[in-house]
Amino acid sequence: QDLEEMQQKSSGFFEKAMAFRQSVDLVERRGKLTAQLEDLEQKYPLDSTKVINGPNDIIFAQDGVIAVKRLRGTLGTREQYHWVGTFSFNEFFEDD
Repeated sequence: QDLEEMQQKSSGFFEKAMAFRQSVDLVERRGKLTAQLEDLEQKYPLDSTKVINGPNDIIFAQDGVIAVKRLRGTLGTREQYHWVGTFSFNEFFEDD
């Protein structure tokens, strides 16, 4: 969509050159994001029985651990996690 809008709005040579560069940037960015998504899907496959659909098409884990992160060490350079509980989602309610 963005590519089509830029091409329709550009009329002069300079504007078309800038629009072309922006379209190249968008295509490169889409390629990088697609590669990142494929990498994440391979590393962390979703088990459809362990996720729940939330508002705005966001997928949540049904069960998990709640952690608190604290910075320790010299100048707070070391991260330390403390597990403080668990959670479980059964369903989401959306306000209309």
